[in-house]
Amino acid sequence: MAAISGALAVAGLAGAACTDVARDTGVPTAVTVATLVCLFMLSEWTKLHIEVRRHALSVSLADFPIVIGLFTVSPWLVLAANVAGTGAVQLGRRLEG
Repeated sequence: MAAISGALAVAGLAGAACTDVARDTGVPTAVTVATLVCLFMLSEWTKLHIEVRRHALSVSLADFPIVIGLFTVSPWLVLAANVAGTGAVQLGRRLEG
């Protein structure tokens, strides 16, 4: 399953490099998608832990790259960047343990 997801992410990123679907930013699509992959990796790797009295809350910051991505590239490229970024972090965690 991970191999199929990885292959789809690579195919989406390769498609992003060949097309220009950026919305009036002037930045090449491949650069935007690579930045989104890095943001997804960073947001998946770090979690925000908040403690209020006796309650602990863990918050993921993955919504920020999604919102940024939806304003800059097509939703399919945001999905591909999300799969690539989170997949890389999960693979890294698997190799650590």
